[in-house]
Amino acid sequence: MTRQVRAALLGRCMILLVLALFLRLLPSLKLSPRLLFDRPQPYADEPVPPAQEEAPRHEIPQLRFRDLPWDEPAETIPPAPLPAFTAEDAARLNIRGNCTLSYDAAALLTAPLPAAAADGPQVLIVHTHSTEAYEPEPGWEYEETESYRTLDPECSVIRLGSEIAAVLEGHGISVLHDQAVNDYPSYAGSYDRMAAIIDDYLVQYPSIRMVLDVHRDAFENPDSSMGGTAENGMAKVMLVVGTDEGGLDHPDWQTNLSCAMKLEMLLRETPGLSRGISLVTQRYNQHLTPLSLLAEFGAAGDTLQEAIRAAQAFAESLARLLCG
Repeated sequence: MTRQVRAALLGRCMILLVLALFLRLLPSLKLSPRLLFDRPQPYADEPVPPAQEEAPRHEIPQLRFRDLPWDEPAETIPPAPLPAFTAEDAARLNIRGNCTLSYDAAALLTAPLPAAAADGPQVLIVHTHSTEAYEPEPGWEYEETESYRTLDPECSVIRLGSEIAAVLEGHGISVLHDQAVNDYPSYAGSYDRMAAIIDDYLVQYPSIRMVLDVHRDAFENPDSSMGGTAENGMAKVMLVVGTDEGGLDHPDWQTNLSCAMKLEMLLRETPGLSRGISLVTQRYNQHLTPLSLLAEFGAAGDTLQEAIRAAQAFAESLARLLCG
């Protein structure tokens, strides 16, 4: 037997010995051999085929640390004081949309907001169109489900919800952030699915004062490219307020409009941030709580970084409103 053949046989014996030792130790490591070869798991929010579902479609998350009574209160920073709104301010508001219902703008702007509950989360952030995303840019690329949509929560409007929640919590406002995907694989029925989730939250957390539905807009430029709203590195925010003009029950829509008008006044203090208020005939699930808002953060042609800056500035204004 040549030296080369002996070396090859010795090498194979060593490999078999190592493999045998690994398999002998495997039970003590509490690992399953299947795990070594399984395919990577999907995103946490990626829909699971019905045959694989073992849990309810949506699970309400537990309260954040700030809401747990046995935790020490986190240090918070009070937001800037709320200004006194006047009837003259109401005349300067930019309110558009397809709604033709009449209302007293001065009375709504100067009316107080409904009082907050003493304990529990105050704000629920949701995403009816969870996969909405922005213009990809170097270093911020994402895997698309279709154009300008992704299941990656770090690159969709879900990321904006997280940014808003962080700012609000920094001012001592308890927040719940739902990250369920409602518009994939089927876009149709998104609002019905979202309504069921919101109802579940309101039952479990009756202290919820506001439901904020975070979106991004989409429109085309004359050259058919996707349009954007950003100025000086920050996207613009449009508040969308629903009514009962479309025939669906929504008796408190003017309370929502009153809230949006006050928030709009605060957004206008940041140059270039606001696109105004769109008052529409649809209700967009805003009948579920006295303070419900839908906010469009930029548009598909903006970048995620521009939208994040808008979300952070928006959250500072919202904190002032809720703490005022």
